[in-house]
Amino acid sequence: MILIDGEEAPLKDPGAAGGRGIQVVCQDLALAERQSVYMNLFLGRELCVPWLGKLRRGRMIAETEKLMGELDVASLRRPRP
Repeated sequence: MILIDGEEAPLKDPGAAGGRGIQVVCQDLALAERQSVYMNLFLGRELCVPWLGKLRRGRMIAETEKLMGELDVASLRRPRP
């Protein structure tokens, strides 16, 4: 059983989980080895300008920075080899 805010939350499929704000972030480097943090975070659900299909990189970066700050992640940059 999963509880959200103290109430039982039946999550029958990924769509139901997404509707409750629960997402999966893939961390397997074989999937997106050279992706930036923000592109990895938005993988499969990229933000785009609807009529242009152009990526909203600035918004995705801002949302990623906000989330990383809330999670107290030290660095958004990948260490150089």
